[in-house]
Amino acid sequence: MAKTCEVTVNPGNNTLKVEAGDNLLKILQGAEYDLQADCGGQGTCGRCQVKIEKGEDFSYSGELLSADRLEEGFRLACQLEVEGDLEITIPESSLLTGQQILVGSEEEDNYLESKEISGRPREINPLVRKKSLKLSSPSLQDNTADLDRIYRELTGESGFTDYRLELDLVRELPELLRENDWKIELQQADLLTHQEIIEVSSTEAGSSYGLAVDIGTTTVVAALLDLEDGSEVGRRGEYNRQSRYGEDVISRINYASKNEKGVQEVNQALIETINELIAELLSREDIDTEQIKMLMMAGNTTMVHTLMGADPNNIRRSPFVPNFFMPPVFKAEELGLKVLPQAPVYCFPAVGSFVGGDITSGILASRLHSQEDITMLIDIGTNGEIVVGNQSLLIGCSASAGPAFEGGGISCGIRAMEGAIEQVNFDADYNFQYRTIGNVPPRGVCGSGLIELLATMQQRGIINRSGRYNRELGSDRLRQREDETYEFLLVPAEETDIGEDLVFAENDIKHLLRSKGAVYAGIKIMLDRLSLEEQMLEKVFIAGGFGNYLNIEASIRIGLLPDLPRERFEFIGNSSLKGARRAVLSGEAFKESLELASKMTYLELSSDENSKDFMDEFVAAQFIPHTNLSLFPSLEDNDSQEEE
Repeated sequence: MAKTCEVTVNPGNNTLKVEAGDNLLKILQGAEYDLQADCGGQGTCGRCQVKIEKGEDFSYSGELLSADRLEEGFRLACQLEVEGDLEITIPESSLLTGQQILVGSEEEDNYLESKEISGRPREINPLVRKKSLKLSSPSLQDNTADLDRIYRELTGESGFTDYRLELDLVRELPELLRENDWKIELQQADLLTHQEIIEVSSTEAGSSYGLAVDIGTTTVVAALLDLEDGSEVGRRGEYNRQSRYGEDVISRINYASKNEKGVQEVNQALIETINELIAELLSREDIDTEQIKMLMMAGNTTMVHTLMGADPNNIRRSPFVPNFFMPPVFKAEELGLKVLPQAPVYCFPAVGSFVGGDITSGILASRLHSQEDITMLIDIGTNGEIVVGNQSLLIGCSASAGPAFEGGGISCGIRAMEGAIEQVNFDADYNFQYRTIGNVPPRGVCGSGLIELLATMQQRGIINRSGRYNRELGSDRLRQREDETYEFLLVPAEETDIGEDLVFAENDIKHLLRSKGAVYAGIKIMLDRLSLEEQMLEKVFIAGGFGNYLNIEASIRIGLLPDLPRERFEFIGNSSLKGARRAVLSGEAFKESLELASKMTYLELSSDENSKDFMDEFVAAQFIPHTNLSLFPSLEDNDSQEEE
């Protein structure tokens, strides 16, 4: 029999009984402690730190923490196996708390929709519709069967139709019809391949609702919509609980494929996240779970695979062929979603392994496929998804930016959460000035802050165009590391919330240059394949949670975005959720997304045809802003004016 141990977790003095040999990170995750584990528990991100307060009976294999940190009692939970009783403290900085989630608002989305429809009244025609029927009662002269009587009312014909009805509902019909004097209310669902009656009830049934869900890698946002008048009842956002298995999609795919129950674990984490959002939305209104009659999901290819409980492993392996681009319409009960059991779950179609349904939804929201001018949609995250086109053509690609824009792999990097530095500057003596989310002591620098930091440092001459520090800077904040590279002290330990120096190292700069280089190279390759120049882009839509907080000027200065007139850039927020909202209220809009996805060309940057050109562009883009300065003429003009 395995030895039983006790792990006491603080804050909270919560005691967990575990078996000797269990991994501490898995223990804590199983007890609903959501630690940051960007690397999926591989011991390479250093986010899941805990402090050992009592007990020495454990085995530890981590090599990432400094000697000083180890001396203080800190360990990586993912690299520690419990062998005896322990008491630990989880620092707040190790938890997925206070994360900034781009939820948006109904007013913002309605404004975008009002521009799309040019003042015409919005038509509400959802894929799931309520119909009230008053059937004629049977007689010796009209002995049509109960079910056929419904079919006749719906289609004008009785007998065989393309409608389907669940067996349980067929069994309930005789009593329901007669108890309600042949007056009933039904929910009719267009499942794309056929029509189905998903619910039959008395005419006293309440309102019907649809749920639009943006399944992001980092966060999940849901909006609850009234299917009759189109109003939004509420919206909520929460971090994706899958984050405990890795920060990016590749980490989660690796976790799912390498662990015995990995696929089920990442699936359950996502289902729990969505169900929590549903519960939060319904708790604010007098709405029953079964009043939600449909769900519309927009997510990248990996997220939709994990939603379905499908193994995503082939997505990351050449030739990068997923299980599906357009999943079938499933019932909510099949996926474990706590709404009307028969409610259909629709998903936006993907066009490639790394250009998913969230991008298709974003195109629908932005109306890029209806534009006359050449337009670009870009969603920057761990992957930079890019679409270029107009009403005549659409081409999309995904450039692997890595986790740097989410703070991953950066010494001082964290996600956009409370305590994250989001705006930066330097005074004349190179003293670091900053503003944090929540105006609290800093815990790190988030992605938008890192872009400003890189741009400002280069502009002030602290680093050169290749990302190396100016050794002659004359500031004691610049210091040499053991490996003879340099780092810049941003905030000393005593001023931070984590008790550690926040530093920005040359290796961090390299990570960021690789990330921005991948995105810009993707843009260049796309335009080159279409024989277009950057200046031909009349509009650039910037989507997503990270993109919404981008400083355009800083992004152009480092060479992340093309050098265009600034008025051509437009933030459209959570375009994935906007498209999903639109598709909930309009079946035609959802079918339009199916058509546009089928017409889009997917450019695989890692293919033999494209990989060499992409690598050339990628290398050229790893300078600030680029090796070819003529691509950024406005920066040359600004720098010349500053020198004068």
